[in-house]
Amino acid sequence: MTSKRSAAIRRLLADLRRPETRGDALRRVRRRAVSTVRGLVPGAQPRGATVAQPTTPAQAREAADLARRHGAEAALAEAIARGADLERAVCRSVAELAESRDWGDWNAAWSLAAGVGRLPGGAPASALGNAILLHRRRQFARAWDRLRDIDDDTLARYLPVEAVDGALASASPEARQRALAIGGLTGGMDAPVLVDLAGRFLAFGERQRAADLIRELHRRSPGDLDDRRRHAWAVIERRLEPRAVALPAGSVPVGILTYQTPDHALTSGNVGDYIQTLAMIGNLARFGGVAYAGDEGLGTLMADLQARVRPDLRLPDVTGSVQLVPVDRDFSSMSDVPEGTWMFAFGWHMHPLFDLRYDFPYHANIRPLFVSFHVNRLDMLTDEAMAYLRRHGPVGCRDWNTVFLLLSAGIDAFFSGCLTTTVDALFPARDAVYRGGGATGLIDVPPRRAGGARNVRTFSHQAEAYRGLPVTGGLRAASDTLAGYQRDLARAVTGRLHAYLPLTSLGVPVEFTPGSPGDVRFAGLVGLHPGDPALEAMRGGIRDLVAAALAKVVAGAPEDEVYGLWRDLTRDRVAEARARFAAPAADTLTTVDVDAAVASSLAGSRRFGPHEAVDPGAVTDIVLAFDQNLTLPAAVLVESMVANASGPLRLWILGRGLGHAYEAWLGAAFPSLPMTFLPCDGITYEAAGPRRRIPKRITVSTMDRLLLPVLLPDVRRVVYVDTDTLVLDDICRLAAIDLGGRPLAACDSNVSEASEWQRAGLRLDEPAATELRRRMGAEHGYGHAALNAGVLVMDLDRMRRDDFTRRYLGLGERFGLHDQDTMLAYVGPDRAVIDPRWNAMPVIRDVADPRLIHWASFPKPWDPPISHAQDRWREHAARLRDRAGTPPAGG
Repeated sequence: MTSKRSAAIRRLLADLRRPETRGDALRRVRRRAVSTVRGLVPGAQPRGATVAQPTTPAQAREAADLARRHGAEAALAEAIARGADLERAVCRSVAELAESRDWGDWNAAWSLAAGVGRLPGGAPASALGNAILLHRRRQFARAWDRLRDIDDDTLARYLPVEAVDGALASASPEARQRALAIGGLTGGMDAPVLVDLAGRFLAFGERQRAADLIRELHRRSPGDLDDRRRHAWAVIERRLEPRAVALPAGSVPVGILTYQTPDHALTSGNVGDYIQTLAMIGNLARFGGVAYAGDEGLGTLMADLQARVRPDLRLPDVTGSVQLVPVDRDFSSMSDVPEGTWMFAFGWHMHPLFDLRYDFPYHANIRPLFVSFHVNRLDMLTDEAMAYLRRHGPVGCRDWNTVFLLLSAGIDAFFSGCLTTTVDALFPARDAVYRGGGATGLIDVPPRRAGGARNVRTFSHQAEAYRGLPVTGGLRAASDTLAGYQRDLARAVTGRLHAYLPLTSLGVPVEFTPGSPGDVRFAGLVGLHPGDPALEAMRGGIRDLVAAALAKVVAGAPEDEVYGLWRDLTRDRVAEARARFAAPAADTLTTVDVDAAVASSLAGSRRFGPHEAVDPGAVTDIVLAFDQNLTLPAAVLVESMVANASGPLRLWILGRGLGHAYEAWLGAAFPSLPMTFLPCDGITYEAAGPRRRIPKRITVSTMDRLLLPVLLPDVRRVVYVDTDTLVLDDICRLAAIDLGGRPLAACDSNVSEASEWQRAGLRLDEPAATELRRRMGAEHGYGHAALNAGVLVMDLDRMRRDDFTRRYLGLGERFGLHDQDTMLAYVGPDRAVIDPRWNAMPVIRDVADPRLIHWASFPKPWDPPISHAQDRWREHAARLRDRAGTPPAGG
């Protein structure tokens, strides 16, 4: 936010607070919002032609974003005009902007939260606004850092949920006591907040505070609760008082996964979840001689299913008694689970309760056998969780990506495939029910996927009607849904895994059209069709494992005997998985003509400054890579480096679109700094392979640094720095850090390396995505942080010995990697770690006493919205401008 705009907001707030000017101020801000909205309406004529009507989709989106921002400003102004205090008005406006996924709206929200702090008495409102934004980014501990100094009454009044989340996530005893205190100040809280807080306290084992909140709900008439929260209320009440499950004599308890939690967002509205559980109990129903009992009608349902099992799949020789126990997948710790309960654990694992904690390992009374297991949220793999999986393995995985992930973490794993392929045990053969002339079923895909079919029916597996169903209701809905498909559809088109696989198993031809073929869920599961030998092998393998293990369980075998059998049954499968995981990876050499690229860049190079005075043994070599859009930020960065350096610097600039006028201007601005411009405009990295995943916030210029070992053959070590940075300390100190023989140093990112490979594969086809994840898991192991390549210290001698440029440009081409991915693929954990003070990224973490600030996301300090430490960047920009003027237009 410019100083002019900041002053305008201060005047607006002052006018809104004075009765004699309030009306005019409110009209001004309303007109601004209305004029923008009017421009969105086709045929509308904005008064005074204030806003041009959009004529393209891009213009319409831009106008809609602008209208949303103006609407938030109007809401802020109107709230203050109506007497709302600044804190409430700011919270409402920031929250409204934060609902958007548009960077511009988020920039406006950050700017508002920061700018209000510059007003007299605006510090609390600023802290609250910032906490909202950090909470939306799931940076709960950082949000609590903004809120911890605000009193409990204020937090309970304005941000009770955000404050409780932050305090609970901080995990200190003092913060938990603050959370409990805030949760007790219910006077100003509405009914939805009471439900949300009760669920959170229950999720963290604070039953008493959850019960207090539920009692408060009963004292009111909560007519403003939506259906989801009403169901969550009922779930919470059932969990407030644990109850013992009565086991008939000789009965063995077996858990059945369900999907009911106090987090209303996690309570499943997806019938596909119940299709998985239906497939599981279909395997249990094969034992016709076993008597099944259970609450919520599970015994009756199982008797029905036993009668439905196909004759060729029945196993009548096993007898016994089983008590079925519903266990919530995402919240088993509060389920009523008898001691010694066996459970086949399958499906997506798992969802964090309120985005705060994973309820894994399971309830202490559960004895899990893992089959068709899938890990999607890597945060769930804590040290405790991995030890639990090792103890109860080997783990049968639904997909090969989960196999490779667990093997990289030292957990025995094997590929089992998807449990839903076994659901056909409960249904007749396709030709017994399908009479021809059926429709094309579109299951959660748009109409254009019908492919010209005339008889088309649309379905969705996601519906509010599925939420809140008791377990038997969900299972019957799953059964009815599949029966209807098998009976009525000639073919189906879907992107849902748990429509494609069970329908294929039931004999229905399916066109599987996932949004991202390289999604981690699909490795080993695509390309199946009715009658496929691979399908037969997958479901036969699952059935054999489950049947053998369950026979032991029903017979009352001791725990160690059952797990011993499981290890024996899966030994060969684990060995096969390990061999596949460890298979050598072939190098892929680049198709880029590296020699020609280097020659073209060197031929166009231009030098400025006193190169003849350079002492190679004493100089610190700095590399920047940027294009014509970042000429001023790059110059300001150089200003900050030169101002703080204790020794001589030499600058290398890998440029694109930089005109000679700009090069001469920068050379004149720093006459004592030897600098060389190496143009890279003619170099392309798209010669082969998939399109690279270059984020919108960066340009192809950063790819050019992958050429540094060959572009600078006589330079031993360089410091590379992104242009959206500012150096506040002596960069010569950074350049001199001990690499310990490693090729480079970088700061840890806030995400794991494994998660980066998950994302990197989304743009690829399934075989390439799976190979990338397998290779990186085998080479780098599991549990390491990814790196941020915005600041690097690079040993070019070592990188040349490793033939880095040719080998890893080729790897990047093969898998569509951008430059940071490529650096990570090269070093993995084999790198030195830079002190976070040398790469302080305000979007990621709070760093005290930063030595280099990196605006790794938006807003940038040169943009109008207020950003972190913007004044420090502008001080250097002003000093440069006063001495050298501004860069020439157009680079």
